[in-house]
Amino acid sequence: MNCYYCGTELIHTGDTRLDNDDEYRDIYDMVTFLKCPRCAATVETYRRPIHVISKLHTAREKMLVNFLLAVVLWGTGSTVE
Repeated sequence: MNCYYCGTELIHTGDTRLDNDDEYRDIYDMVTFLKCPRCAATVETYRRPIHVISKLHTAREKMLVNFLLAVVLWGTGSTVE
């Protein structure tokens, strides 16, 4: 991954698990820290646990199916009762 500001490749400086952090544990399970050796910019990248990602995919799939159903019904002139 390259620095947003100067384009230099970032250096991995560490990871921290967030399992015991009350504020983040339901949303993220790990944060990764990166630093630019050239301009000293820092980057924190948060990783979502798989159960959160699965819920997001499920919600998106439901929205997509409902949208497609509405489009199909609209095209036929039908409505959902």
